[in-house]
Amino acid sequence: MAQMYTAGRSGISSDHTSRRAIRQLTPLLLIPWATAAFAFPAEGEWRTLSLGADVVADGAGDASPDLIGASDQPGGYWYADASSVFFRLRVTSSAPATDVLGVLVSVDGDAETLELAVVADGPGDAVAVYTANGVAGSSPQWTLDATVGALSTMTEMASGLVAIEVPRGALEGAGWAADAGASFWFAGGSAMGTWTDLHGCADLACAPQDILTSPVYIDQDLDGLTNPIERALGLPWNDADADDDGVLDGDELRGDGPDGDGLVDALDCDSDNDSLRDGLELGVTDAHEDTDLDNNCFVADADSSSVTDPRSHDTDGGGLADAIEDVNRDGAVDAWETDPTSPGDDVDTDGDGISDTLELLGADGNIDDVDSDGDGVSDAAEWLWDIDDDGVPAFQDDDADGDGFTDIEEGEVDTDGDGRVDAIDTNSDGDARPDAEEGRSDLDCDGVENRLDANDFDGFCDTADVADGFEDEDVSRPAGDLGKRCAHGSAGFWLALVVPTFMRRRRAR
Repeated sequence: MAQMYTAGRSGISSDHTSRRAIRQLTPLLLIPWATAAFAFPAEGEWRTLSLGADVVADGAGDASPDLIGASDQPGGYWYADASSVFFRLRVTSSAPATDVLGVLVSVDGDAETLELAVVADGPGDAVAVYTANGVAGSSPQWTLDATVGALSTMTEMASGLVAIEVPRGALEGAGWAADAGASFWFAGGSAMGTWTDLHGCADLACAPQDILTSPVYIDQDLDGLTNPIERALGLPWNDADADDDGVLDGDELRGDGPDGDGLVDALDCDSDNDSLRDGLELGVTDAHEDTDLDNNCFVADADSSSVTDPRSHDTDGGGLADAIEDVNRDGAVDAWETDPTSPGDDVDTDGDGISDTLELLGADGNIDDVDSDGDGVSDAAEWLWDIDDDGVPAFQDDDADGDGFTDIEEGEVDTDGDGRVDAIDTNSDGDARPDAEEGRSDLDCDGVENRLDANDFDGFCDTADVADGFEDEDVSRPAGDLGKRCAHGSAGFWLALVVPTFMRRRRAR
């Protein structure tokens, strides 16, 4: 049966007068969250607790142990990692072994009531967690919830600093949820509940709401990274998926991926810069509620049973990059693709980026052929793209981009210099109209077909067949310069040409 305590200045009422005896009520081996304790945080990792805009502070002179602090030496700090929550208090001199230091916790946003107490007997001793009945003030009725035992300690540090460690499981099990904001009092006394000093509270005469610290969160967005760790990594503590790749920040490694862009993985939706999104590589099929789908960083995996390494260009180490094996970047092994988790299908005898396994499926079945379909465009240039979505990869397709012009005709040239040869480029000249729409005509009679002419209206034409949406007009021309000007219809343009002519005729009359 749990022991009940009524806290007050005069002492405690209980069948047991010693916390050391009470700790025997909860054997360590029965605690489900009993895991190895972490080391105390490094000096730069502690987070300062505050009361609004001020740090936790308290003047000297109260009874021992005296909690102290000032603006340049804050009296309270905290930290949380995957396993533990830590508190650090500033006291005058060394706390005697008989002293009790505690952290009183409000977890429901009500500044007048307390729900938890984390209490330690003295340096090197064990820590216990108590729950309260929610009565207002600093002296509610406390119930021993769990004895943390050897997993946690109160350790005396330099300059009168005392640190207390307690497993997260003990706090969360007692009611402090990871995403609930908690505020604290720091207390010192000679026994549990017999407080002789409360931080910032002269002679214990104060209203709780006046000295409770500003709320802090263990893991506000429930992404697996504590708020202090996210702050240190430059991550938002209210966004569980900072890079919007569908992977919780806590499930991504904290270093910079192999792309060397200076971003930790949780801020980089393609950690190895291989064009496969991290969420896709890790088998994520549904976006998290914090994933912003407008950022183009989330691609649902079409086959979550097969995952690749988001920090490796070549997961199976077979020689072909993951993005070469997964041509359409959907996470599944589709037709005309190889398996990025199986190195045996990576062999590429002729080095064109197309594995022998796939070249054997071609019409000639030749694994060492630079132009498998004989269209004058190399396999390396055409590759496995299926531009026209007809199910046939470009290196086996007579009209790879489906624009009505054969690959033999378009050839291995790159008219617009966009890095894609015309045979697999649906807009070879890079203008506003695709090749299939522009066709072979030459609107400005400059000798360049429209599909290859980035400016179809920079010449003069006598007999042009003007396409819909375009106009040709007779205009005044220098002597010997006959024909029609072919240009895009523009009312302002034609009025500028016609009005002066009309005015000259009027004057001639």
